[in-house]
Amino acid sequence: MKQKIFFTKYFKIIILFICCNCITNATAQTTITSAASGNWTNTGSWVGGVVPTNLDNVIIAAGHTITINNATPQCNNISFVDNTALLDLPNANSRLSIFGNFTLATTTHNPIVSWNASAVIRFSGNAALQTLSGWPINTAPPFAFGKLVVQKTAGKVVTEGNGMRLGIKDSLLITNGNFELATGDDIEGRNINGSGATQPGIVVNVDDSLIVTSINSHIRSGNNTGDDNAKIGNLTIYGYVSLNPGQTNKINFGNIDIKAGGELDIAGGGSNTNLFNPGTITVDSAAIFRTTKDVDYWFVNATTPTTLTITKGGELDINGVSNQNYLPTNFNTNTGSYIRYSKTAQTLSTDTRLATYSNLVLVGTAKTLAQNISVNDTLFMRTSVAPIEAPSLILNGFTLTYNTNAALVYRGIGGTPAAQTTGSTEWPATGNRPTHVQVFNSSNVTLNESKSIAGDIIFRNNSTGSKLILSSFNITASNIQNHDASSYVQTNSTGTISLTNIGASAKIFGVGNATYNPLTIANGSNLDWAVNVEDNVNVTDPAFVANVNGAVQRTWNILPSTNPPPAGADLTFQYNDGDPTQIGSSFDPSKLVQIWVKYLTDWYAVGVTQVPTGSAGGVRTVGQTNWSGYSPFAISNFDMPLPINLKQFTGSGFNNYNLINTILTNNAGVYLIEIEYSFDNINFQKINTFNTPQLNNEFKHFTNNNTTYYRAKIYGDATHYMYSPIIKVKKGAQPNQSFTTTIANNIITVFNIADNKKLNYTINSLDGKKVMQGVIANNQQINVNSLPKGIWFFVAEHNVVKFVVQ
Repeated sequence: MKQKIFFTKYFKIIILFICCNCITNATAQTTITSAASGNWTNTGSWVGGVVPTNLDNVIIAAGHTITINNATPQCNNISFVDNTALLDLPNANSRLSIFGNFTLATTTHNPIVSWNASAVIRFSGNAALQTLSGWPINTAPPFAFGKLVVQKTAGKVVTEGNGMRLGIKDSLLITNGNFELATGDDIEGRNINGSGATQPGIVVNVDDSLIVTSINSHIRSGNNTGDDNAKIGNLTIYGYVSLNPGQTNKINFGNIDIKAGGELDIAGGGSNTNLFNPGTITVDSAAIFRTTKDVDYWFVNATTPTTLTITKGGELDINGVSNQNYLPTNFNTNTGSYIRYSKTAQTLSTDTRLATYSNLVLVGTAKTLAQNISVNDTLFMRTSVAPIEAPSLILNGFTLTYNTNAALVYRGIGGTPAAQTTGSTEWPATGNRPTHVQVFNSSNVTLNESKSIAGDIIFRNNSTGSKLILSSFNITASNIQNHDASSYVQTNSTGTISLTNIGASAKIFGVGNATYNPLTIANGSNLDWAVNVEDNVNVTDPAFVANVNGAVQRTWNILPSTNPPPAGADLTFQYNDGDPTQIGSSFDPSKLVQIWVKYLTDWYAVGVTQVPTGSAGGVRTVGQTNWSGYSPFAISNFDMPLPINLKQFTGSGFNNYNLINTILTNNAGVYLIEIEYSFDNINFQKINTFNTPQLNNEFKHFTNNNTTYYRAKIYGDATHYMYSPIIKVKKGAQPNQSFTTTIANNIITVFNIADNKKLNYTINSLDGKKVMQGVIANNQQINVNSLPKGIWFFVAEHNVVKFVVQ
């Protein structure tokens, strides 16, 4: 009970504190006036004996000098009664933190007695606006801040506008927050009393900004004579700065350093030229210099010519309609630098210094060449955000040349970027082409024609995916990089992806149609291999259509540049049996699977049944090594065979010969069959040929060898063939049974049984299941009318006869 009472009281105290705090911040602040000259932190310096806090507005009374004696003084607004109301910052640790506005008493008021070189006035807090006001209009300022710091958690510090000149002696540091120079207002380097000329530096920190809002503002030292004397100190940018040269006194800096993450924007508007005098501008890696102004704003400095240097990783963004040729006297780009054209419908520069690009970025709609250009590193075709548009390149009679190892990047920007289609200008089908192509667009990139590159297709993975859609076109590359379930080459039609020169080392085809179903090929005889994935298993034989439901619903079409290849290759297929769109309704993830290869209309078993890698309900792979015949491949449960010409390949050993049977389900698509044998299971040679194959093709191989290996080489035509599984036959003394059958009106008649013996027989279905069995003698009949319509097999000893129930 005591704990409960304590908690209740504690909770009420918290609520009371929160409510009081809310009321305090929601109501007007207390105003405290100075009582006498003295230290800010002394109670005797203030009426009522209360030292001001950040919630209190402060008025410095006439004739009083308040000394900032340490780093703790703070207030909300500060104002002065007349020109005799003063502040003194005499110490290195003198710091006044202002959470509101700063207002001079009159336009001639200099409120500072002294300002130590290390002393600071800091604007703090989260007020939406903190305003500097009371300065004279279009005349020299009555005083200057020594070190002025903006360190806000939100909001901005602004000048009053209409021609105010803000004097700064040593520095303006925007360490947190935003500073805005209002329309017509200026920054001038001045001494504390507003006289003379100084060269203060300006630093804008990460995520912070300095905005010059209009073309009627200048930034200069108090002495505005001479090309270099007009300059203040350096501008160092880690955040964002917007300048707008347009005033005759110009914007003048010693140098400008744009650091990583920083951005300098020369805003558009105005028609005056020759007004930006920045010394040397250095754009570091991951920094941007953006120019939107459509007049030649660069001041021609005869004393120290202006230099713009774009270092490796730095960027010049040309964002005007007609400013592509406006460059300073000295312009340098470095290997790895970026030049961006980001305005709608631009013509690229005719300046020969922009004839060779390390990295060229084209953003949104049409970009037209005005001279022959070359790209050393990368050409970016990048969509724009507003409006959402995809870029195109117009050669206009000029040429684009890719230098060695250069890349082409298709990049989509925004939550739903514009989809892109490749062009014949930035990526021609023949001639000079990029070495590598990168795809990074969640709305996908579609081929406009068949393409090839010597290097790699590269996906830059993101959560929404980036697909290269082939449609009916083909693409050839060396490798595919960074592919995954959301980023891959999509074969949505007849187009294929070919990877070149596949040798012993495996190459992965990051490919699929509706889903990601990659294929790995190794030991590819250094050939080029083309792959296409279909979202089905193409079966037309009515006896096997139902079995497709027990298959992975994908067909991998595989074709080497020489088919068959000189040696067998190794294949690894991937599917996800946890995705119902990838498997048939009868597919059982817990069962063994069989790989199949299709030739003409029939499917042949590849290798043996196997257990897929991975776990049921997830990503699975199955593989086949040393395979030589290529066309479509599919995968099914082992007990769900696909249509296949070769039903059985068997052998039986007798006293002095082996009896070999090649049994077909359909001989319509079989050109010929060759039987090969080997004693070591390595070196095979042809022993027999069936030039007109029947359903049952039998021959005797006379041999005294104890063990012999056989395989059938089945030709679909004169050049296309595939091998059966290899069988091993041992020498034996088995009886040589034989018989003859006739089948008519669903009646099987058996006669000519050797030695008038009875035969044990079975009748099997297509998938090998036994449906009938018995014993039969010469001239006896079997009625199979009770069997469903379809294909069946009569099996007795080593003989198999196919028949059809009508």
